Amino acid sequence: MRHQIRVLRARTLAWIGFVGLVISIARGRVDEVWVGDSNAVLFGANKFPRLGIGSTEPRRWVWSLGPRLMFSVARDGYPPMMHRMLRVLRRVRANRQVLWIFSAGEIDLRCHLVPHLGDADVMIFVKPYIERVRLLVGEFDAPFAAVSIPVPPAADFSDEYPVVGTLEERLAAHRLMREQILANIGPTTGSTDAVIFAFDATDRLSDEHGHYRPEVTDDGIHPNEAGRAEIRAAIAEFRTTILAGAN
Repeated sequence: MRHQIRVLRARTLAWIGFVGLVISIARGRVDEVWVGDSNAVLFGANKFPRLGIGSTEPRRWVWSLGPRLMFSVARDGYPPMMHRMLRVLRRVRANRQVLWIFSAGEIDLRCHLVPHLGDADVMIFVKPYIERVRLLVGEFDAPFAAVSIPVPPAADFSDEYPVVGTLEERLAAHRLMREQILANIGPTTGSTDAVIFAFDATDRLSDEHGHYRPEVTDDGIHPNEAGRAEIRAAIAEFRTTILAGAN
């Protein structure tokens, strides 16, 4: 019973947050929405939203899905509730100007992929993940969206986070995932016309060895204020050089 109450409460809060997002989009007050794991939240905000969906910066919203894996999204898709909610945006014309950015993969890289680096199909889930994003975006009739390439591996982590494998192994896994994401973006001849781009801040967040720069992260996983400044600059370039051609 307690579990059911918690689930009901979480869904109710999410709907309240979503209504706020829809109203803000309809009024032309939203430029971007980050959706997904903890990096989706902390790329687009300086703290987690109380309702799960919220905003701490002007014109920028986040939608927290918890510690969700890229692998699990590829296998299971997004929660059915998300599909029902997002279809509402078909009636909101201003949504076609919003940049939706989907984030997952950091946990896969840090905890799950190193033992499988020798497998030929270690990254087989990347393409289905991108297609899940494309189908979801098509449901709310957005012309484009982006998948965010996960942050580079860090040499040092906060003790509260599990880490599997050596730094070099995790760097190798990151390179493979980055290559697969870049290879599977762009237009498609499938059931939706939505174009999926890759948002890649790897070079801005990496040092000369490919490691997550310690000055832009406090815990080895999420950006700090300096990291968010780099992301803001990368988003500005992204909009100018890529998204201008999508409209």
